[in-house]
Amino acid sequence: MSGYLNSDGSLLIGGVNPAGLGQALQLDAQGNLKTTATLNAASEQNVNLNQLNGVAPQADGTGANRLGVSLYGKNSAPGDTPILLDSAGRQIVNIYSLPALPSGSNLIGQVRLADGNGGNLLAIDGNGRLQLVPNQTINVAQIGGITPGLDSSNELRVSNYGKSSSAGDTPILLDSAGRTQVNIAQWNGAAPSVSNPVFVRQQFNEWLSNGQGYSVTTGKQTSTATATTGLSLFNPGSSGKTLLVFSARVAEAASSWHQLNLTSSDPALGTTLTPLNLKAGGPASVASTSMSNNNLTPVGSQLDTLLLVSNTTIDFLSNGTLIILPPGNGLALYVATSSNSWAAMLKWLEI
Repeated sequence: MSGYLNSDGSLLIGGVNPAGLGQALQLDAQGNLKTTATLNAASEQNVNLNQLNGVAPQADGTGANRLGVSLYGKNSAPGDTPILLDSAGRQIVNIYSLPALPSGSNLIGQVRLADGNGGNLLAIDGNGRLQLVPNQTINVAQIGGITPGLDSSNELRVSNYGKSSSAGDTPILLDSAGRTQVNIAQWNGAAPSVSNPVFVRQQFNEWLSNGQGYSVTTGKQTSTATATTGLSLFNPGSSGKTLLVFSARVAEAASSWHQLNLTSSDPALGTTLTPLNLKAGGPASVASTSMSNNNLTPVGSQLDTLLLVSNTTIDFLSNGTLIILPPGNGLALYVATSSNSWAAMLKWLEI
């Protein structure tokens, strides 16, 4: 229907209704086109969408012929910007606006440290480790939601922890002087007691327990005439050990003078003796030992001389004295007798 005008002079749009009468198109109060047609709910109405904004619409790429649409976001300037996806459907993010990266690192964003000077950025190096460029002071305001404690020099106080026998960690406790508190609850797998004492031993006893202590004796001897008899100990040059002599004892039935000499060669007094280990079943000694009940001429350098009262025993070494014999050195104990009984003994460690 044409040739009719609206009240404002514009062209009136209309058509012929089903009754064959002219009918103008009408709008409701909201400007929506009024329709009077009633569709059958059981039937589908297909609309052939030939164009959008004058251009044929694009179907998607899956073969389902669905309408392809593009996602848009707001730009910082007026207008909209499409959200781009790569061929795998992942969003493409433009990071070209970030500052230049330090050599060998990957900067994430522009998170700046507490100094705020604008030149030091929080970065991650090529191995994924947090990198401070350059060294920075970080203000730790809280740890686990609590303000950290500081010591007297304003340094962060920390607690040492060890693994407990059960799940979890246990703090290592210190006393007021900073010493570790040790609770000796058990010794050798049981509580300390009279039958299970806590052993505190010197290194000397540790060597003895390890089978490193030895002894040699002449046994009781009787000289047939006035003579200088003796007992010797020598550490061979190839022994690989050092001898620590801690006892040089002599006994005699008559009063007499006796002497202790250091030697740099084996005295080899005549009768070879076999030292005993002070730990039963321990290893054999590396030392060479010998004795003689016949008259001897002392050799070496005289270290000590003493007078022994008859029928007594005395030790040349007292108050923890040690004689140290490196390889190639020895010791000779000379006993002056006059047709009477005598004996001598030496004890040492091999370390």
